[in-house]
Amino acid sequence: MRTRPDKTSPDITYSWILKCIDHFSKFSWAFPLRNKSANDVATKLRDLFFTFGPPRILHSDNGREFISNVITELKNLFPDLVFIRGRPRHPQSQGCIERANGILCEALGKWMCTNNSTSWSFALAPVIYGLNTRMSSVTKTTPYEVMFGQQPRSDSDFWKLIQQNGVEDEENLPTPVAELNDELNDDLNDDQGDSLIHFDKGIDADVVDLDKLSNDAVSCSLSNTPSTPRSSSITEKTPKKHDLVRKIATDNYLTTANKKMKLYRDSLNLIANNFNINDCVGIAIHTVDRTNTDPKYLPCLIIEKNEKNNISLYKLICQYGILQNTFEAGQFMNLKDACPNELKQIDVSTLKPITIIEASKLYSRGSTTGRTCNCQGKCATKSCP
Repeated sequence: MRTRPDKTSPDITYSWILKCIDHFSKFSWAFPLRNKSANDVATKLRDLFFTFGPPRILHSDNGREFISNVITELKNLFPDLVFIRGRPRHPQSQGCIERANGILCEALGKWMCTNNSTSWSFALAPVIYGLNTRMSSVTKTTPYEVMFGQQPRSDSDFWKLIQQNGVEDEENLPTPVAELNDELNDDLNDDQGDSLIHFDKGIDADVVDLDKLSNDAVSCSLSNTPSTPRSSSITEKTPKKHDLVRKIATDNYLTTANKKMKLYRDSLNLIANNFNINDCVGIAIHTVDRTNTDPKYLPCLIIEKNEKNNISLYKLICQYGILQNTFEAGQFMNLKDACPNELKQIDVSTLKPITIIEASKLYSRGSTTGRTCNCQGKCATKSCP
């Protein structure tokens, strides 16, 4: 997303923020960018994927930085990665990241006001950390816990004790370190039967049984083959605490999602009762496709009404053709009392398919063709609308 220029040095000025979010855990990353080029975006995504692993699905908008060849080359590095791009002129298809962007902007402003700072690039890291460590209303836990299976340790009593005593040398650490070490050793002995690497009780605890280590390494490598019977036993040894956190988050996530989906469907069905075939409705024209003096809605007629997943979907026509996409009742503006005469008298059989973008441009005063520009850079022919 674009923001105001932040000049951190005479040679560096940041003007953009690349925001990434994990859809399930809501864990976020944010990077300041000097420009919105495909190379810069691809470099940040590449570093992110090699650090945390690639996602199964990469969902983005239709910006040039996400449709260039540099981005598609990530597919060669991660063959299982699936690219999905949202509908043009429809930010609702990226609702998760759009809401997160709004929250990030508000949080940046509050942090800068509280800390008397004018550099949003400097505030980006602490603000993102704060968002990742606060409770999510969807999963009922923090994104940090869902991602790593534990709470952040920066606010623990141990670190506060070190800060209060001004400890800077390891030899001056307070006594709780020894107690913590004893507790860790006790936990290690209790979980000795479940750990992948065992310690020999007859030798020092710091010396690893090399024979056992090599056997476990061989077992892990063989577990990748389908015929190995030990693969199931190795996969069962995942951290139990992390599994519990993710299960709680999953249950809360699905409960919230199903509740919102039901409310959404009920509201759409209630609105759909007001619209039938041959009714005149208006579809909002995106601000990119019109000027501030052009009409805000494209008049259309309903020619079909179908049901899919308990939601009513409508097929529309306008004076320029049959709109290719289907629409929900929530996207309509009631124009029953303001339907244009040329739309009432139109012959449907003579109409050809047309996109909503082309129809919107034709309905605007400044366009003559309705065709959209597909230029990757500056228009070379100077004929794009």
